[in-house]
Amino acid sequence: MIRKFLNLTSRDKYLLLSAAFWLAAIRLGLLLLPFSALRAILGFVARGGAWFCFQLSEGRVAWAVMAAGRRHPFGSTCLTRALAAQVMLARRAL
Repeated sequence: MIRKFLNLTSRDKYLLLSAAFWLAAIRLGLLLLPFSALRAILGFVARGGAWFCFQLSEGRVAWAVMAAGRRHPFGSTCLTRALAAQVMLARRAL
């Protein structure tokens, strides 16, 4: 698994790590916050834009979220993956 990660391009590594971060942040938010508060926070964050943004397709973001979700130590539900993908796509204006 580590060998596969190391063989990825730097763009895919960044995307995969970004997906893992958003999955963890959203999972924590779902545990600690009411859903309406989490949606408000994610909406605010999504409007901020990505500070380091590669040109990506929607399919590549979906790949990263699914790949990170399968290996995430905290597990990921469909809701967690959907919210992570939504934030990542919105930050890239896709």
